[in-house]
Amino acid sequence: MMSERSDNEPLAEKVVRLEERLRAAQEALNLSREIMDRRLEGMNEFREQLKEQATQFITRAEHSFVMKEINDLKESRAELRGKASQASVALTYVLTVIAILLGIVNMLK
Repeated sequence: MMSERSDNEPLAEKVVRLEERLRAAQEALNLSREIMDRRLEGMNEFREQLKEQATQFITRAEHSFVMKEINDLKESRAELRGKASQASVALTYVLTVIAILLGIVNMLK
């Protein structure tokens, strides 16, 4: 009987060790799941932030529209500057004619 009992003890010990390993593996699996869940939550939050940020970006159509408006304003400003230059030239001509007329009047006196 003694030899039977000693043979059974190692088997019982093996079962206990296997159960401990199984529990440890289960705990490791649960811990891994928790870590993965937290990581996925962080990734989902990051993805949501990117999605929200993308709604703030200007679209190509909006960019094209704004650039066209800017170019129109530049052209308008250039035209106004050109008109201002023409007005300056016209004023210079008028003043020149007046100066010539005054000069002629002074010469006749």
